[in-house]
Amino acid sequence: EWELFLPEEWVHDDRRRQRAGIPEEVGHVSKTRLALGLLDRLAAQGLKVPVIVADAGYGRSVSFRLA
Repeated sequence: EWELFLPEEWVHDDRRRQRAGIPEEVGHVSKTRLALGLLDRLAAQGLKVPVIVADAGYGRSVSFRLA
């Protein structure tokens, strides 16, 4: 599983998006939302993740830790 993280500054930069081949329907989603979406998809498949390792940015996110 993987997801593309698109920084906010790329959202309205049509030239940059075109050069990188990023479709119009792809928008900015926070890194914590992307990570939680990946974990939700694993859970939907009946898989459990024994350990999650994340950098300090995720550790500061109370909503990420609680989810």
